Amino acid sequence: MRAMTDRSKAGKDLRREIRSLPRERRRELGRAVRDGRAVDDPRDAELAVAWAQRVQRNRWPSWFVPATRPHGKRAFLWCVHAAWVFAVIAVTLIGATWHRGEIIRWAAIGVLAYSILSTTWLLRLTLRTRWNALDAERCNRELLDRPD
Repeated sequence: MRAMTDRSKAGKDLRREIRSLPRERRRELGRAVRDGRAVDDPRDAELAVAWAQRVQRNRWPSWFVPATRPHGKRAFLWCVHAAWVFAVIAVTLIGATWHRGEIIRWAAIGVLAYSILSTTWLLRLTLRTRWNALDAERCNRELLDRPD
């Protein structure tokens, strides 16, 4: 097994290597990083470490994407904040199109509903990946360092 270098892969190189994997190994790699665990195939451990490092390097404002999983009161307040942001966007879009006519208003409502449904799914995946990347990196480094 190759030794992992401290220099992490560039974004394009990492994406190219991940896309070159067979579909099932690529999906397993994504699940492993998202769940914060080691990959099933030790050949993919280096890619999992590189991906986890890349996720950790991305910085988002803490009010938008918390760096760690909130618990208790912080989790409740963050959910209230997310609902508030969605409500403000919804009221703004519907209010802006209210006097424009029926077709535009219903199109805006449809786009808004679709966006809310898809955003919650995508945000869930993004947050799980961000919060579990450190554990995924640690587990896959151990897998790389393990003598065969």
